[in-house]
Amino acid sequence: MAFGVFDPATSELSLASAGFPAPFLVRNGKAGPVDVAGVPLGLLPDSTYEAVCLRLQPGDTVVFCSDGVCEQTNATEEEFGTDRLVGRLAASCESAAAAEIASEVLKAVTEHAAGTASRPPGDDRTIVVLRVTA
Repeated sequence: MAFGVFDPATSELSLASAGFPAPFLVRNGKAGPVDVAGVPLGLLPDSTYEAVCLRLQPGDTVVFCSDGVCEQTNATEEEFGTDRLVGRLAASCESAAAAEIASEVLKAVTEHAAGTASRPPGDDRTIVVLRVTA
C-alpha cells in the first residue's frame, strides 16, 4: 500500500509506503525513484511508517506503478524493469497529460510482453499519475 496527500495550495506531496514500490519523480526530463519505503501493511503488527514530503514544481510528475509493471516479462522471461520504466517516463512526461503518460507506460509494457499472449500477465499493472500543472 502507498498513501499520498497532495496539497495544491503549497504544492507539497506527503508520501508513505507500506511495501508498495517506490514512486518515481520526473522533473526536468529526468526520472528517479522517491526514497520512501516501509514494511508491507499487516506484516508486523507494531510497524510505524514515516512520511516523506516533496515540494513539487510546475511540470513535475509523480508516477506510482504496482509491481506488475516492472515485473512484466517478455518471451525470454526478461522483466520490463526499472531502467525501461525510467526511460519511458523521462521521454513521456515532458508535455503529456497524466492519462497519456499512463497510457504510454502501459503501451511500452504491453510491447515488451509481445509474444507472451498465450499466458496472462502474472500480476496487475496499475499506474497512477500526478502531474503538477501550475
